[in-house]
Amino acid sequence: MSDSPPPPQRKAGISQGVEALLGLVSVILIGYAWSLESNSEVRRLIGIYDWGFCAYFLVLFVRRFREAENKRRYMLPGGIFDLLSAVPAIESLRFARIFRVIRIYRLLLAAASLRRLFRENPREATYSIAGGTIACALVVLTILVLAFETRHPEATITTAGDALWWSVVTMSTVGYGDLYPVTTGGRICAVMLMFVGIGVFGVIAGAFADFMVRMGRKQSES
Repeated sequence: MSDSPPPPQRKAGISQGVEALLGLVSVILIGYAWSLESNSEVRRLIGIYDWGFCAYFLVLFVRRFREAENKRRYMLPGGIFDLLSAVPAIESLRFARIFRVIRIYRLLLAAASLRRLFRENPREATYSIAGGTIACALVVLTILVLAFETRHPEATITTAGDALWWSVVTMSTVGYGDLYPVTTGGRICAVMLMFVGIGVFGVIAGAFADFMVRMGRKQSES
């Protein structure tokens, strides 16, 4: 029998909920994008978001690599999958579709770490899930609005750039009025995105209040 130590478990942190949910959404969107026409604005928007996912995954990889006590053990094999999942799913690459499988494996690792986080720190797990849900809702709703609006002849949201700008001003509840949905489906998504924006401020306020309460307890105990 080999006495070699088992591979290290992925450290459970507050980023696990965001990572797991974004990983799930990215896998679904990659499959959906490859079913669209190459000149589709929806497909272009998915590609922009995919680059964003990859940037986030790369940041997580760099952070974990730096924090790993044994970098060689981290890289074999979990770190390699972390790194490869940060490669954009460009269909022109010969083996592009394998990155979808790699992201599924990463998703399973993140889900396992998230379950462990729920056992160790339910408060952080709740904030992690809330952050991931908000990020995924922003992505999905923006794509849905563009998909609805591009089919209408009087639509003002017709490009990926339009959809991104509209989603930012809508989620922040600013609403300049230069871009607005004209379809029923688009308007439903707009209402949902407004609630997402309110949720962002709610999560931030809740996290800040929780931080202040914990700081007060530490000061009273010292």
